[in-house]
Amino acid sequence: MKKTTENIWNEANILTILRIAFIPVYIVIYGKGYHNGALIVFLLASLTDFLDGRIARKYHLVTNFGKLMDPLADKLMCLTVLLSLVSSGTVQWIPVVLVMTKELFMLIGGTYLLGKGIVVQSHMIGKAAQWLLITAICMSFFHDFFTSWILPVDIILLWVAVIVSLLALIFYAVNTFKTSLS
Repeated sequence: MKKTTENIWNEANILTILRIAFIPVYIVIYGKGYHNGALIVFLLASLTDFLDGRIARKYHLVTNFGKLMDPLADKLMCLTVLLSLVSSGTVQWIPVVLVMTKELFMLIGGTYLLGKGIVVQSHMIGKAAQWLLITAICMSFFHDFFTSWILPVDIILLWVAVIVSLLALIFYAVNTFKTSLS
């Protein structure tokens, strides 16, 4: 049986690769104390996330590479930013550890399923969780502004994002289990 390969060099996948390349740029800029610049890099990376999916669907450029690397790029970028915010004391460890644990389970499960020839498709709950997390991260850059509020919006939104992310994990696990029984 001949194994076919797909061309991964299309506009959507290049945006995904660019998002991964933004990670060290973010680290350097944040590490030098240019937090507003780091936020801009994160926003640009998030914009590529929005664009690559739209481009892939609109121009029929969906590839297995993109299905795997797009969410991985998102997670790596978000976790990098969350860890930098933890290191500066802006965000607490607990929500970040929960997100990291969820992503580890998704990575292990996705790798296992990929070994069986199954590529897990994204669903609306996963996309909602990702965009909530991006919004919460962006708001965390303004944490000092929110600390004087009765309810710090950035922290509340981060916890909402964590809860929706954990619900997404449950959804994917149940959905995959049901599909495997079919």
